[in-house]
Amino acid sequence: MQERLRSQGDGVMDANELVKFTSAHTEGRLLAPELPGSVIAGLALGGPKELSGEYLDWADERLAKYKVSS
Repeated sequence: MQERLRSQGDGVMDANELVKFTSAHTEGRLLAPELPGSVIAGLALGGPKELSGEYLDWADERLAKYKVSS
């Protein structure tokens, strides 16, 4: 999917957003899917109800126990 979004000329993404994501790929700033994925899976399987409804970044300190080692 990321490759499709970065491919030019297909009109899938706004030009400014395309530059943002293409740059992130070129500069090596994309995360391995296992990093945020482990947090999402951990929360789905056993996240505390106190966090329900909050907008959280996957790297929030309160979610550290769900992260796999990078």
